[in-house]
Amino acid sequence: MPSSTATRPSARDCRPGRAGWPGSRAEFDAWWAERVAGLEVGAEARSVARTLFSGASALPFGTAALLPLVRLVTAALLPPDLRRAYGFRWTPRAERVANAWLAGIAAVWPLLPRVARHAPMHASLRRVRRRSRYAEHEPRGRR
Repeated sequence: MPSSTATRPSARDCRPGRAGWPGSRAEFDAWWAERVAGLEVGAEARSVARTLFSGASALPFGTAALLPLVRLVTAALLPPDLRRAYGFRWTPRAERVANAWLAGIAAVWPLLPRVARHAPMHASLRRVRRRSRYAEHEPRGRR
C-alpha cells in the first residue's frame, strides 16, 4: 500500500523541541565554531586519511583515478585549521581549482535525474543493510 504524506514521517516530525535548536543563525554559527575549534586531528586520523586518499584501500575498480579530485574537494570543504592538521597542501591555485569544481558540481547537480542524484545514497544503504545482522528483518522494496 503506498504511503500518504499523512503517514510518512518528515524531518519536521524528527526534530527536537525548540529548546534543542539555537535561537538564531548567529547562535548556530557560534555553537559550530566552538565545536570545530575543539576538534583535534591525531596521528591515527591522519593515517586513515592518507590511506583512503592514496588508493591503497580496497577501492572499486577505476575509482583511483578520481582520488586527486576527491582529495582536493575534501580539503576545500574543511576549515583551514583542520586542513592544515590533516596535512593537506593548500595554495591559491588549489583553492581556485576546488572552487571551480564545486561551482561546476553545483550547476550540474540539479540537472541530473533524481535516480542519478540518489544512487550514491542508495548504494550506501544497501551496503549497510547487507552488513547489518538486523537487515533480514527489515521490509524490502518501496514503501
